Amino acid sequence: MTTPEFDRNRFDQRYRPARINVLFVAEAPGTTEKHFYLGNTNLYRTVYAAFKDVFGPFASTEAFLYFFASLGCYLDHLSWQPIDTSSKRQRQHDRHLAIDSLSQRLRSYQPASLLLLMKAIEKPVQQAINQSGVTSIRHQRTTAYPAGSEVNRQVCLRDIKFAITHWLDDTD
Repeated sequence: MTTPEFDRNRFDQRYRPARINVLFVAEAPGTTEKHFYLGNTNLYRTVYAAFKDVFGPFASTEAFLYFFASLGCYLDHLSWQPIDTSSKRQRQHDRHLAIDSLSQRLRSYQPASLLLLMKAIEKPVQQAINQSGVTSIRHQRTTAYPAGSEVNRQVCLRDIKFAITHWLDDTD
């Protein structure tokens, strides 16, 4: 059985662009069996749908993920470890513990734009941005996570399409 650490490193090597134009930030990775970069999550399906609406269909999950990376798009998480969702207090604590790590990654990434994929992570992600001292971010938006309701999915879809049609044109 693989670990989240192993999978993350594999995805970093395969799909992380040299320059990150749009950094998509979600709360935490799923299990080793369900992950955005495996193409089998609600988030993947929503991001794929937005890109398909803008750029047309892709031959496969892998073709899409390589295209996503070729545009300088990358998905990362506030926390690289799964977050305990059993209690609100523990979830907030886990998010808080992830701030330092995300701050370090932001310094490495120097993203041009950030799309936060959950309203509840906005505060800790902003703390990580502030802590990082990164000045490369020209655009930032927070959207709903595409789960729980069709409204959330539609809002997320709309905001992803906005980001890829407006922010990708505004890169150096």
